[in-house]
Amino acid sequence: MLPKREDLRYQLSFNAEERETYTAAKDMAVQCIEDFLQLGQLQGGYRNALRKIEVLRQICNFGRLQQAEEAEVEKLEDVIKAPWDEDAASLAVNLGDPATTTNTSISYGEHGRQFPTKIRALVDDLRKVPPNTQSFSSIVFSFWKTTLDVAATALEHEGITYARIDGDVNSKKRVEIFEDFSKQTYRVLLITLSCGAVGLNLTSASRAYLMEPQWNPAIEEQALARIYRIGQTRAVTTVRFTIKDSIEKYVLDVQDSKKDLVTALLSPQASSSGVSQQRLRELREHLR
Repeated sequence: MLPKREDLRYQLSFNAEERETYTAAKDMAVQCIEDFLQLGQLQGGYRNALRKIEVLRQICNFGRLQQAEEAEVEKLEDVIKAPWDEDAASLAVNLGDPATTTNTSISYGEHGRQFPTKIRALVDDLRKVPPNTQSFSSIVFSFWKTTLDVAATALEHEGITYARIDGDVNSKKRVEIFEDFSKQTYRVLLITLSCGAVGLNLTSASRAYLMEPQWNPAIEEQALARIYRIGQTRAVTTVRFTIKDSIEKYVLDVQDSKKDLVTALLSPQASSSGVSQQRLRELREHLR
């Protein structure tokens, strides 16, 4: 029997500057979707819609406009093409007691405004635990390396020790980092989902942060299963950050309804179908 696991959802609010940036990008996304619905595949309308959707998701993390590169759009397509795997998605919670989910609403003032809202929330939560607490370490998961860049800067600013693993870290160095992390050398491990979702044992950590919701929730559970698995001896807390009144609400709706995005929204092969257009209209209405 595994120890208790508590799942927290922190719903955050953009500051005024972030909201202004998001609103401008949202208006462009709506217009792009409308253009695609009217013109179809002309001038790469479908991929432009994909790109605008990804930009909105990135603003939720960075608080500023990030141009979604072609490689990122392709990576998104690869991620969402993975079929829904009920066994993988439920593995972590079915091994032990049912997880407890708490919805928390958070709003921030002026402190730490040099960092995006989600990064401030991460640092504030980490500061709740004294640095000399024994056997306490955390893992921060994100799809984007840029999120880890900003998080690393914030952790350095706060004097919180950390290590980082992403696609640029070679296998030998990864082994060294994992060994040091298991010895509590660092308080925090920053890791991309592509590196941390499968095959690792990270039970030395007892707290995990997911910086953004994924289109396929099985990816999230596979990452959390690196921590909440056989061999874990401490109670585990998971924290998911989302931004109110943003594209992330739609991502959560997709998760809750277990929609297959391959045919429902983001599959180029299905982009000319009635189903795909219906889902794009649904997304457009959500963004308005």
